[in-house]
Amino acid sequence: MKNWPEAIPHDLQIALEAARTDDWQMAFRRWSKGHGLKLKIQWYRGLHVNMAELHERRADASPQDHWAVLRDWLCRHDVPVSKNLAALSQPD
Repeated sequence: MKNWPEAIPHDLQIALEAARTDDWQMAFRRWSKGHGLKLKIQWYRGLHVNMAELHERRADASPQDHWAVLRDWLCRHDVPVSKNLAALSQPD
């Protein structure tokens, strides 16, 4: 699925900004569960490797940097875009 937005969803950005840099995984899991995404546990190894590479290249990775890796990972595994992504992602 290539419909994932290029810009980070607002609610994920808030979650990542509130989390410590090394705690991106919990923020992402809560966000994906809140959007009803169906993710397989065996997919996470590749995501961890990609995030480790990001943190090696950029010590101060921004939420948008994390989203670029997450978006690529979601697209690679053909995870459909959540139907309520737009509604929950809009800033107040």
